[in-house]
Formats: sequence, structure tokens, C-alpha cells
Amino acid sequence: MKADKKNIIKNRKEYFEKTLGEKSNDNNKDETFLDEDENKNLKKRQKKALEKSLDIRKFEIELYWKRATYFWAFIAASFAGYFTILSKSITRKDTSLLILGILGFVFSYSWYFVNKGSKFWQNNWERHVDYLEDEVIGKLYKTVRYSNKISFLKPTREFPMSVSKINQILSFFISLSWLVLIFIPSYQIYKKHKFVLTTKVWDIIIIEIILLIIITLLFYIFGRSNMIVTQKAYNIFQFTCFKY
Repeated sequence: MKADKKNIIKNRKEYFEKTLGEKSNDNNKDETFLDEDENKNLKKRQKKALEKSLDIRKFEIELYWKRATYFWAFIAASFAGYFTILSKSITRKDTSLLILGILGFVFSYSWYFVNKGSKFWQNNWERHVDYLEDEVIGKLYKTVRYSNKISFLKPTREFPMSVSKINQILSFFISLSWLVLIFIPSYQIYKKHKFVLTTKVWDIIIIEIILLIIITLLFYIFGRSNMIVTQKAYNIFQFTCFKY
């Protein structure tokens, strides 16, 4: 999806003009100088914008973990139900396993897409903090402690891993594991009813792939934010690399 060219921000000067509605003193070649009152007003708006960005960023992070807890509860219940039924001899066992498997997959795949959405909005507000902090508190968030002692392989050393990316990978992996758990009862149902198709295993795999594609398309079409889909109704800015 491409943003309208008139809404693309190319530098810090345009950022302040389009987001805060103010001209700015910037070190670009098309620099605009403000008088004292205008500069004070800009500083106040920058400070308020930074505080708001930090608050919303914090709120998004809190929501991120609340959503994770919510989905984990449903996914754990689905796993527990699935393996409880798997260990017992009951009528329509395979049908029950198939239903629970599909529910578990839908919950897990939904969690994966919720993680992607949360990551987008967290990044959005983190970028606002990046652009606003310089004139208010300095480059605090852009200053990162780095040590030669960090190590990915040593178990007791720190390493700059992304928690949100790991959660995305985990949720996608769990979604794939549910496809395997769906395959087991599907194959048993397939054998009992003696469906006449070429290769039973590949038929089920193909059906699962089609199911995955359909659900992915449904999430993409109906799950996107209206703010992104209807650009004309909102100010959608395509943030490019700013010149500091």
C-alpha cells in the first residue's frame, strides 16, 4: 500500500509542520527561522507531543502483554482439551479432536496477526519519540549501551533480542503445530469414511494449505486497520529516514 505523495514526510522540518502544525528551526538547507514567541510555542507543542507519544507507547506495550495473556489462556485450554480427549476412548473422538484443533489453530493464528498489529503501532509511537525527543530531552532513546561482553551463545550474557519478534515467531510456530494436530484426526476420519482420492496424506495437506491461505486472506482483507485502508479519511504519513 502506497501513501499519497503529499503525505510523505521527507525530513524533520516537514515532520513538525505536518504533525504539529508548526514551522521549525531545522538545520536543513531550506531552514526557516522562528521568532521567540513562535519558538516557545513550538517547544511547548513538542513537549506535549513527546509526553503523549510516551504515554501511548507505554499503553500499547501494556495492551501487548494483556492480549498475550488473553490468547495464551484460550490456547492453553485448547491444548489441554485436545490431549485430554486424545488420551480417552469416547465416541466421535476424531470429530472432537478436529473441532478443538481448528479452534486452537484459529486462536493461535489470530494471536500471530495481533502480534503483527501490536508491533506496527509500537513502532509507530517509538518513531514519534525518536523524532521528538532531541529538542526536549536529548537523544535518550537513541542512546544504547553496547558492550563487547554481550554474547548470543553464552547462556549468562545479555544479547539484544527483540521480545516482540520472538513472540511473533512463537505464535506462528504454535499455529503450524496446530495444523499437525488437525492432520491426525483428519486422517483417521479420512480412513473411516474411505474417501476415494489419489493420495490420502497429500489430500489432507493440500486442504490444510488451502485453509491456511483462506484464513490469511480473511485476516488481511477484514483485519486491517481502517486508518490504513482508508487513507483519504486520515493523515497517513509514510515516514522516511530523517536527516539529523
